[in-house]
Amino acid sequence: MTPDQYCLEKAAPAGSGLHYAFLFLTPGQRRAATALYALNRELEEAFEKTIDEQVAWTKLGWWRDEISRMLDGSPRHPVTCALQPALRPFGLSAELLGNTVEGIGSRSAFQWM
Repeated sequence: MTPDQYCLEKAAPAGSGLHYAFLFLTPGQRRAATALYALNRELEEAFEKTIDEQVAWTKLGWWRDEISRMLDGSPRHPVTCALQPALRPFGLSAELLGNTVEGIGSRSAFQWM
């Protein structure tokens, strides 16, 4: 499975509303939007699918590190591998991606317990 295929399955599988909505984008926009949404899903799942709060925060820390690796040109995860080519063309900055990570953490269920 390629990184783009992984992102498509994570974010907008065939038959989903997002799958059809993304068809209106250019191929480059579609790949970028799919990868960015897949990143969002991965971050959300760090909290949604984890019972232990410490494990959830550890996962989020791993994603922070992975985003840094992507920005440095050495991503490891299929989502960041797919997203890396979209950084420059679509103006995806370290600040924007960092805010995405922090936003997911700040709205986690653990914050409200």
